[in-house]
Amino acid sequence: MAKFLTIDEHLKELKYRLILIIFFFLIFLIISFYFSVPIFSWLKKYAFVGDVIFTRSPADSLLVYLQISFLLAFFLTFPFIIFHFFRFISPGLTETEKRWLFIYFPFALGLFLIGLLFNFMVVFPLVMKFLQQLNKSMGLKQMYSVYDAFRFLLGIVFPLSLFFELPLITIFLTKLGILSPLKLSKGRKYSYFMLVILAVLFGPPDILSILIVLIPLLLLYELSIILCKIVAD
Repeated sequence: MAKFLTIDEHLKELKYRLILIIFFFLIFLIISFYFSVPIFSWLKKYAFVGDVIFTRSPADSLLVYLQISFLLAFFLTFPFIIFHFFRFISPGLTETEKRWLFIYFPFALGLFLIGLLFNFMVVFPLVMKFLQQLNKSMGLKQMYSVYDAFRFLLGIVFPLSLFFELPLITIFLTKLGILSPLKLSKGRKYSYFMLVILAVLFGPPDILSILIVLIPLLLLYELSIILCKIVAD
């Protein structure tokens, strides 16, 4: 029989797990400081090909260095966050709910990583190619502040990567009874319209590039409908 904890015991356990997570985060942050410069060099080489990257203020390079370090430390700590989160909530879950969580988390992480790779290797180069052509046609020399360039890269890659979680979010909402295959099918045209808007906002304003961004989003939506039907049945 599962042991029932008091509120104080829950808070003590939560505090203990948060301290452990912070401890691992600080350890990984120290390690990340060593790899931040090589990672930045790699990003600059492949994300901003042929562009001049400069620092506009003395602190720009430090801000980018810290951003990369904190992001890397967070990614390295993420498995520990998931582990302790699961251990904290597991006493209140049924065996079926635990099994679903074991399925959700690896797929959520995998889909997010696929989204990161796709957006970094496909979407972002398309955006940069368009902007480079536009700058060239306007007679502008391409020189970017290191802080602005890195913030622009994150602003394109990370938000779009979150949309790759759509199938799992759909499964979760279906299990809660909020979504159904019928609702998704009826709302297809409205969802497509929203996805087209997103593709236009995040992609370059030419038809081919918009389609390259849009097609994976549409496929993810259709996959969500299929998974919703499987879960509903």
